[in-house]
Amino acid sequence: MSANRLHARIKYDSGEECNQSLNDPKDDFFHSQSSSCGPHCLAIAGYTGFLLFSQYRSQSELETFYLNSQLQDSDKNATALGYFFSERSDDIVRLADSRELSLYFENKALGMSMEYGLSASLLDAEDAFKKFREKRKLDNKAIYSRIVFLDASGRKLIETGEPSKSDSPPTRENITAYVVKQTKSPLIFAKGSAEDSLITLSIPFEFKGNYSGQIIAQIPLAMVYRQFVHQSKATSIQQLRVLLYQQKYLYSPPQNSWKVSPESMQLPNRFENNRPYRFSVADKNGALHTVKAFATPVKGTPFSLATIIQNSKRTPSTSPKLWFIVTGSIGLIILTGAAIIIRTTLRNEVLKARLNEISIREKTIAEKNRSLIKLTTAVEQSANAVIITGTDGVIEYVNPYFTQLTDIPYEEAVGSGLDIIEPESESVEEFHKLLQSIGAGRHWSGELLNRSKGGERMYWANITVAPVKNEVGDVLSCVAIAQDITARKDTEEQIIHMNIELEQRVKERTAALEASHRERGKAYDIVKKHGGEILVESELGKGTTFTIELPFNSQIQHLTS
Repeated sequence: MSANRLHARIKYDSGEECNQSLNDPKDDFFHSQSSSCGPHCLAIAGYTGFLLFSQYRSQSELETFYLNSQLQDSDKNATALGYFFSERSDDIVRLADSRELSLYFENKALGMSMEYGLSASLLDAEDAFKKFREKRKLDNKAIYSRIVFLDASGRKLIETGEPSKSDSPPTRENITAYVVKQTKSPLIFAKGSAEDSLITLSIPFEFKGNYSGQIIAQIPLAMVYRQFVHQSKATSIQQLRVLLYQQKYLYSPPQNSWKVSPESMQLPNRFENNRPYRFSVADKNGALHTVKAFATPVKGTPFSLATIIQNSKRTPSTSPKLWFIVTGSIGLIILTGAAIIIRTTLRNEVLKARLNEISIREKTIAEKNRSLIKLTTAVEQSANAVIITGTDGVIEYVNPYFTQLTDIPYEEAVGSGLDIIEPESESVEEFHKLLQSIGAGRHWSGELLNRSKGGERMYWANITVAPVKNEVGDVLSCVAIAQDITARKDTEEQIIHMNIELEQRVKERTAALEASHRERGKAYDIVKKHGGEILVESELGKGTTFTIELPFNSQIQHLTS
């Protein structure tokens, strides 16, 4: 529209010049000038349209890149959050498998009373729960605010940590609401939008195939938000991230720059995963604000991570079509500021290139995270024991097969020295060489005979130690892989015994054959001495015939044996 007005104005001016030329002796000169205005105006209008279209396309691409970068960032946070809850699920599974808790029910099944030993078993189980909670930390703060064990009747047997203020005083109904008996894996619950709201993990405990109780562990929602949801980097973009549980908002701390509270925003009826939505919400003063929102599911949990973006100077919130119309209507004005438009276009291109670079970097990080998860899963499911230690020999990690091989629980192994493994006397020297290699950051390989925890059995292990170094060659830690070779050693020992037995039999048989040969030699000498002869005939499948011929009264008598 503006370009058409500009074109009409120029034509009108040139028309006046043509009318004046009728009375002007230099009309040919002015006519040539007016004729050249048309192409010039068309060129200016075309260049302006090109700039407008380029700006429109750049704005559209910028909005697309911005939303994609936010989606990738949300997916990265959701992946980290899903891995966090996966680790917490593994935690309470390990707690349900604790020996101390099983020992309490074993003593109870044997008929022990609280006065005669059962209370000691319960104290041991409670101490195991307490140590378990103290070891699980994030930023030097306990992950679990509270861990409770209920027996089959719902009676609280063990409690460690402090209950939430919203649960005070703790009632039986508040705890038993999380009891679910018909499941084999942990369930996750969330409740409340206050600052002290909790996320609850619950798993049934079975003793000898029968339901015997429920383990309930609670995590502060504020800590989860602070570590995995909150945007730590300072930014002028008015952005809010909250957790969704069953299509409801959970706790989100107040933000001064955010004009709309999450509770006041109505979610779309069909909030599809990773699909952006644009809608308007009203703040406390009744003013409408346009926001964009999308939800990313957290794998393995009932949560979704919702990202809500409020329009600001840094967000491409304006519709590209509307921007094009408004910009076109003021085309006459922006013709004089073409340099400003070009600079804005270049700035958008630079921003787009940066967003593209960030997107590529985040994809690379995501691929590395997926590879790391695959590597972690492979180590966890390895058929060999994997041990990671510091250069001081203190164990930092062991996989589940280590416990299966040594009978040493994960909690007991981590933080202990390698001397927790008990080598037999014939392997003590080799074990000292292993420790020296770890201290010096060298490779080592050898076979050790060890005894399991408690001394019930012995096992042979083929152990290989390798140092883990950084880019400059400094040793950071050591990785040891132990392969159970007990069966091979037993087989080798059996073969050695069989070889010894076989050699003894061969010696005995050789001696018998030599004695038989000497006896046959004597018989042959006697026959020859009397002028006789020994004939031998063998036939396959029938045996051997020995014929002795001796002279007797000028006749030969045949003796067959």
